Amino acid sequence: MSETAFVLSGSLPFNKLVESGAHYTVKVPKELFTRLAKSCESLLSDASLEVAFKRDLQGLSVIEGRVSMEVSVICQRCFKPFTLTLESVFSSTPDKEKARSLRIDEKLDLIELNPDGTLDVIAYLEDCLILELPLIPEHTDEAECELQGSDWSFGEIEEAPHPFAALSGLKAALSAQGEGEESAGESSPESAEQGKA
Repeated sequence: MSETAFVLSGSLPFNKLVESGAHYTVKVPKELFTRLAKSCESLLSDASLEVAFKRDLQGLSVIEGRVSMEVSVICQRCFKPFTLTLESVFSSTPDKEKARSLRIDEKLDLIELNPDGTLDVIAYLEDCLILELPLIPEHTDEAECELQGSDWSFGEIEEAPHPFAALSGLKAALSAQGEGEESAGESSPESAEQGKA
């Protein structure tokens, strides 16, 4: 573990880092991302991190940067593992009231500092990566998926009979029967004349 990665693995004094304009470009060991590991099949690489602590033009204390990592997840179509690159571009501030008063709280993620004013940077980065996980992982390249095409079903699907098919047949039978009775009850003019004779 590099010295910088070790420093980032604890709770850091957020405002002190902001005032000093701290900036890190470092590889963060994958072993530190324990929650992310439980959400994936496996973690394939260390995290590539570029992070800066600064005060922006509005005077807000901000942590911003980019973090990426390769992980293995299970394709929910063919149920085989495949490699997925997670990448998160983040920009957050703990200055909630000021961000809201400036009406820029939708442009920045709002974060909570610990009661002592520190921030668990690894937990924060882990949250960023977890949010990048797809709800339904699938091969991005369909040619690599063992279940190609859009057919997710297995075997033959029997078409269910229409629920009103039997009722429709019964209605047709009753209608035919009614017409037959009407025909039988009616007499032709010729028959009537023969009856009079």
